[in-house]
Formats: sequence, C-alpha cells, structure tokens
Amino acid sequence: MAAAAPAIAVIGLGRFGTSLARELTRHGIEMPAIDAPRSSGRGW
Repeated sequence: MAAAAPAIAVIGLGRFGTSLARELTRHGIEMPAIDAPRSSGRGW
C-alpha cells in the first residue's frame, strides 16, 4: 500500500506563496491556495 501524500495548503499568495505554489505544482502536488482579496485602499 502506498503512503498518502502529505496535506499541503498555501496561505498567502505574495511573492513567497506564489513561488511555493508554482514549485509544488511543478512536482505534481495539488493544494488549495488561500489569499485575501485586494485592498480597497480603506486600510481594512
């Protein structure tokens, strides 16, 4: 029986998160990616 793949989620798609998600998918790993909506400029 093959071992299950680890559960991975990328939270925050800034420069590092996007790079990490691209590298993981390049190796055939699928994961959810979560990011906050763009700021409306109101500071919250």
